[in-house]
Parts: sequence; C-alpha cells; structure tokens
Amino acid sequence: MSKLVFCWELGGELGHLATLSGLAREFVKQGHEVTLILKDLVRVPLFFADIPVIMLQAPVWHAKGKSSRPSSCISDILLKRGYDSVEGLATLVSAWQTLFRYIQPDALFFDFAPTAMLAARSLSTPKFAVGAGFSELSPGQPNPNIRPESADYSQVYEAESKVVANMNPLAQAMGMEPLSFLSDLFQVDAAFIVSYPELDFQAAHRQHAQYCGPVAGDFPGETAEWPQETGKKVIAYLKPFYQHLERVLEGIKRVGETALIVCPGISADVMARYQSETLRIYPYPVALNQALNEADLSICHGGMGMLSKSVKAGVPVACLPTQQEQFLNSRSASESGLGVLLDGGDAATFADGLRSLLTSEAIPAQVRNCANRYSGRLRGAEVVRQQVEAVLAERGRKS
Repeated sequence: MSKLVFCWELGGELGHLATLSGLAREFVKQGHEVTLILKDLVRVPLFFADIPVIMLQAPVWHAKGKSSRPSSCISDILLKRGYDSVEGLATLVSAWQTLFRYIQPDALFFDFAPTAMLAARSLSTPKFAVGAGFSELSPGQPNPNIRPESADYSQVYEAESKVVANMNPLAQAMGMEPLSFLSDLFQVDAAFIVSYPELDFQAAHRQHAQYCGPVAGDFPGETAEWPQETGKKVIAYLKPFYQHLERVLEGIKRVGETALIVCPGISADVMARYQSETLRIYPYPVALNQALNEADLSICHGGMGMLSKSVKAGVPVACLPTQQEQFLNSRSASESGLGVLLDGGDAATFADGLRSLLTSEAIPAQVRNCANRYSGRLRGAEVVRQQVEAVLAERGRKS
C-alpha cells in the first residue's frame, strides 16, 4: 500500500487534529502507512493513541513578527510566521524538504501548511489540500479579506505582495515558475473542504475544491450522557478561557431546559456553581455524536468541527465566536439560516436568544433541509480516501 504524509503547520484548537485523525484512521484501516508531521504534539494522545501512525514535529516559526494590528488575510498571518524575510522562510522550507527526503512519501496532504506546500512544489508526488475552508485558497485568486469590517483591500494586497516576493526566490531556486498569488500553492491534485458550502465564507469564489463534509470521527473516549430525558435538549461545547463563560452558563441555566455542556479545562469552582440535576458539565473531552443527534439546540464558538457536525445532525446553532475564523464561520451559518450569532456578555439577553431559537420554526426547518440535502452521501473520510486512491492508481498506471 502507499506511504502517506499529513502536514499541519499553522492554526490552533483541536479541529486540525480531529480532522487528521479521522483521515488517518480511514487510510490505516485500508492498509496504508501514515506519517503525521504536526505543529503541536502535546494533545496527540487524545486523538491518535489507538492508531498505528508515525509522529514527527513540524518545523514552526515561533516569533510572531512586529505587527500589532489584526491580520487582514492569510498572507498577513504568514508575515508573522517567518514569511517576512527570504532567509527565515528558506530555513523553514529547507526543514520541510529534509523531512520529505527522509520519508519519501507516495502522497502529501496539507492542512494549513503553506510552507510544506512551497517545499513540495518541485516534487512530482501527488498532493492534496484538506481543511475547513479558512486557509484553503483557490489557485489564481488573490487573498480574500478576512476582516472586511475593518481592513481595506490595500492592506491585503500589500501583505500578499510581500509574501509572494519572499517566496519567489525559493520557488525559482527549485527551478519552478514564480508565483503570482499565494493561492498558486494550491495547484494540487485535489482539494477537500471538510464542511459544507453553507458554512464557508469563501463559497462564492471557491474553485477546484470538493465539499466532502466532516471527516472527524467521534472523540475516542467516554460517551456524553444527558442529565435527564425531559424537556428540550441543549448541547454546548465551550472554551474555559471564553471571557463570558459564566454569563453564558447562567443564561443556559435560566432557560431551564435539559443541558449538556462540554468545557475541557473548566475550573472546579465554576463547574460547581452551575452544574445541577438538569445541567451536566463535562470538564474533559467526550464523545458527542450521539447526544448531538438528540439535541434541539447546539451552542459553540463557531469552530468548523462542532458547527458542521451540528448541521449534519440537523441541529440549529447559537454561535459565540472568540476569534476571526470562528466569526466568519458563524456569520456564514447565520446568513444561511442555520443559526444565529449571539452576544454572551449578558446572561438575560443570551437566555432570550436561546429561547427564541428553541421556539423558532424557520431555523430548525432550514437546518433539517440542509442536513437532508447531504444525507445518504459517503462519509467524508471515505470520499477523500477513494479519490486519493484513484489518483495514486492512475499515477501508478502511467509510471
């Protein structure tokens, strides 16, 4: 079978690991050898403890650069991650190339791994992009503005011009044509968006990519259980660092319905203040799929993992974004009629927003219609595997 390498370089949270573990599990099950080159190895045991894969640390740039203003586009992010100089970028590219020479992969997968993509540009190895849509660009198109409310396009153009100018000496040193846009890195054999177009802020301009739906499996641990079976059911996945966490918990409590909350790392004091016979809090990750399928309402920060799984289950979503990618996801969900953006700063107002969603007829109907539209399809991980195997088989016939 084939030797596959999955690369993750940038981005935080658990979504990248969840996606890659779902894909790794699918390919390993079919006899492929999987190596993962990951930005963060600390939380790997949560997702890969039971999968026979090889783990390596990804080359990463720890300095954040000098800019204090919020990033206007993907290129702006890269300028804080080694792309502000040819010398810094060359070091990262060389490290990735060394790994690829050592492993000799049959296929490469990139999840928010632009430097790995640049390093592999001269390789004939089949290449695949995979991700939630935020960092996956359409070849030949300029960077989208990820802060249209505060950044004008001149900032985006300036950032991308700097990044491309620093990439091109390295591309030319590999004997490759210079890049016109950062998105030219995405000239791959196939690109997979592990979500739905209704949740993708780039959907209107998306080209040459396939929406395969969520590929992350359920968390391989304890299964979440409802505290009781009566009333409407509200499920929430929250971050312990969220500034309005206690106000949101108070709002959920005021609604008075059955609630199941997952908040890994929540303090014992906060947990004790809000947990009750009708409101259960898990302070660690748990398997959520079964409970999500039984829920009437989902609350999350707008991470694509929980957002897309909620839509797949036909459950309306209340979004509380903590950063820009989550805001863009949440706005897309709201504009598609699949949920709402709520402000968690006031418990009473938040509770009113939840009650409105729980009594709404239009939004639940829209979410069910969306879920039905994609039901009956192959699992996302299976879609990816079948298409990758087809590309590898075709390459094998030509060689």
